[in-house]
Amino acid sequence: MKRALVSSVTNYILDLEGAIIIMDFMSRIELFVFRHGETDWNKESRFQGHTDIPLNAKGIEQAYSLATVIKTLKPEIILTSDLNRAKHTAQIVNEDLGVSIIETPMLRECRLGEPEGLLRTEIVQKYGNAMWQKWLSVKNEDQDFSFPLGESKREHLLRQLNFIESFLLNNTHFSRIILSTHGGSLRRLVHYCKSSPIEPIAIPNCALYKIEFEPAKREWNYVGPLYLSHENESKTFI
Repeated sequence: MKRALVSSVTNYILDLEGAIIIMDFMSRIELFVFRHGETDWNKESRFQGHTDIPLNAKGIEQAYSLATVIKTLKPEIILTSDLNRAKHTAQIVNEDLGVSIIETPMLRECRLGEPEGLLRTEIVQKYGNAMWQKWLSVKNEDQDFSFPLGESKREHLLRQLNFIESFLLNNTHFSRIILSTHGGSLRRLVHYCKSSPIEPIAIPNCALYKIEFEPAKREWNYVGPLYLSHENESKTFI
C-alpha cells in the first residue's frame, strides 16, 4: 500500500514518487458513507460480494428516502462502487444534486470467495459458527480472516483506503464527499476510524455514516450515524 510522506514543517506532502502535493492542513475532509438500497439477495440473506445484483423495488424506494437526507449535506462529488446496486443508489441520490459521479471497482464489497451466492444459514452450516463469528468480528486480531478463495477483511479495507486517500490527496479542492458502497465496505471504513464503536455498527440498507479525514495527520475519525431509519438494522452484512 502506497503512503505519502508528510512534511512536519510545511503544508505539503511528498508522495512515494517524489511529487509534491500541496495541502491545507487546517482542514478536515468530511465523508458521508452509505450502503446501497435493498436487493433481492439482501432480502433472502444471500451473500453477494462481487456478484452484480440490482436494486429491487424496495431498494429504489429506500434510495429516494436517503436522497432527501443527502440533499441537506451539500456534497461536492460522489465516489461509488461500480457494482450496479451501489451505482444505481448513487444515481438516485444525485438526481437533485447534479454533482459528478466517479465509479470504481476499488469500492466494491469484499470478494467473498466460496460462500458467494450462499444463504447465511448455508454458510454457518458449511463453515461453522466459529468462522461466522470471525467474519462478523471487528476486532483487529480477526481482520486477516477470509473465507476460502476470498479476500481478507484487511485486504478489503486497504483496497478502499488506497483509492480514497489517493483521491483526497490529489483532489484537495473537495471537502464534502459521498461514498456509495456496500455493507462490508461501510463497516470496514467506520471501524478503521479513531473512536469508532467497539461492537459492529448497524448497517441496514441505505444506512448513512459520517467520518472525517485529517490530511495533516493521515488520520481517520468516526463522527457517527446520520441515517438509520429502516426497520431491519441487521448487524450482519452480505
